[in-house]
This record gives sequence, structure tokens and C-alpha cells, in this order.
Amino acid sequence: RAQSVVVVVSRSGILVHRNLAWGTGPLAQKLAENLRLEGGGRDVDFLLRKHGLLHAVSDDTAGEDGANDRGASSAVSQLLTPLAKQLGHEIHNVLGYLRSLASNVAFGGAFLYGAGVHVAGLERYLAQALNMTVRSMHPFAGLGTARRAVTPHAEEAAHYVLALGLGHRSVRWI
Repeated sequence: RAQSVVVVVSRSGILVHRNLAWGTGPLAQKLAENLRLEGGGRDVDFLLRKHGLLHAVSDDTAGEDGANDRGASSAVSQLLTPLAKQLGHEIHNVLGYLRSLASNVAFGGAFLYGAGVHVAGLERYLAQALNMTVRSMHPFAGLGTARRAVTPHAEEAAHYVLALGLGHRSVRWI
């Protein structure tokens, strides 16, 4: 909730790895402070999951039924968009650095893990900001673990992403 990791990989290994001081914690804090929510964390989590950045990425023209939802979505989105813009800017910096090293780099897409997958619209917001496909992922999906095996929740599983990725790639210096 306090940090993000950006890793750019190719079939042959890791090209860039950078830790960013960006997480969902400040998103939650901004909502709690500005909206003075009585339910605390429960209400903040609800707003992040239900509204998040949906208004920033939606061209929704729903009728009067959704007017309250649109109003809430708009308010939440207005509070969160500057913070999401910071993340987009930081990722652009990382990608720009890589492009400066190799001008013919083509990015195939991005994956979103951890607490960010629970922020409604963050995936679409980043896809628009980065002009590439962004997909929310669970690191243990598709690993062939038994159905009854205990696997971490999506947020907790984010801690294993780098290790799982390294386990699937050959890295020159190891």
C-alpha cells in the first residue's frame, strides 16, 4: 500500500527494475481526509472498489438512475486522479529511460498486481496513460496449484510477484 515496483522484462531477462514511492495507501488517506468518512477503512475500501477512477476513464451517459453513483464516482475520481497521474508519470519515466538505451523497444503490455487491482478503473486509467494494454493479475493464477492448496489473497500475493517472475526467467548475472 506504500510502494510500487516497476519491472520491465523481455524473454531474455530483466531490463529495468525500479521501486516507486507510490501505493494505494495515499489514495485511501486522501478519500478519508477529504470525505470525512464515518465508517473509516471500510467506507474507503468500498469507494476504492466501487468508484475509484471509473469516472476518469468512463464515457458513461447513463440515465437518471445512476445520477447518485455518477456524482459519487465523479467526486472520488477527482480526488484520486492527481495521485494516479503521478503513477503514470513515474512509469513513463521508467519507460523513457529504457527507450533512451534502445530506441527500437516495443512494449507488449503491463500487468497490475496487489492492492492496485482493487481500485476500480486504475487498470483502464493506466492503459490510457501508457497507451498499452494493462491487465490485472493474480500471481498464482495458472501455476497449476491444487484447488485445495492455500494461496495468498491477491494483495498478499503481490509480495511474491518478483520472485515468481525471476523463477520463470533466466537472468544473466545469477
